[in-house]
Amino acid sequence: MVQFTDVNLTVATFETSITSELKTSKFEVDCLYNDEENKHFATRFNIELFAPDQGFRLHITAIAHFESDEKLTHEFLNSDFTKVNAPAIAFPYVRTFISNLTLNAGYSPVYLPSFNFVSLAEEKRAKAITAAKEGSSKKK
Repeated sequence: MVQFTDVNLTVATFETSITSELKTSKFEVDCLYNDEENKHFATRFNIELFAPDQGFRLHITAIAHFESDEKLTHEFLNSDFTKVNAPAIAFPYVRTFISNLTLNAGYSPVYLPSFNFVSLAEEKRAKAITAAKEGSSKKK
């Protein structure tokens, strides 16, 4: 059985008085694990939000920790659970934190929309396949 244990959130940047040209956002999710701690893994969110209309830039790293009763295999660590289910379990905590942080800082709260982690996993798989094909064609 795998269970969610906690989430650590770090605000790397919270800048005010930015210019209106900052309009892009970053949303990255990946799985972290250490072979020595083979009953634990983590899902890391790296999120950058630019809100020029409100005058702030926010960069947050959130790490959601999971643990298992059994040793985690590489098959499990590369499965949809770590790429889809675990991020879907942890994301509401991150989303709520961002909303509360922006509200408590005196801004209109930022409500991140629901996110389709299945699509994100499929995009990553397609990019990995493309990169592998390009890598093998360069060797020839």
